[in-house]
Amino acid sequence: MAFERVYTVWDYHDGPRSGIANYSGRPHHYVCQWDAGSDDYSDLFLLRPVDEQTLALALEQWAIWRAWETAFQRGEKTQETHPALPGQDRRYAELDAELRARLAGSADGLRVHGSFRARPDRSGLEVEWQPGA
Repeated sequence: MAFERVYTVWDYHDGPRSGIANYSGRPHHYVCQWDAGSDDYSDLFLLRPVDEQTLALALEQWAIWRAWETAFQRGEKTQETHPALPGQDRRYAELDAELRARLAGSADGLRVHGSFRARPDRSGLEVEWQPGA
């Protein structure tokens, strides 16, 4: 399989754990599965397709967070303002609530192994999905 676009990373712990990325060229919500046996995250992800409106909301929220991240990295904002710049925090919260409602649901979905890496042009991440268990 080929590497595909990662749109968002909402949770990160030693690697991306949730967000939205393409699978077979279509946007999917991905969530890393916990391995109780090793008491750690696995490389197995649950994927569920998302519609274009959900993707648009996620990208809007991601842009708000990226603006905060840029200001934070420059030393212009502190951790206390996370995850949005002043004036954008209300919209971020609205988007967060809407996305949580849209993405809540069953544990049904496609289970695949994911391998993330930086894009060759360093403009973000990409992921390669492999058949899972």
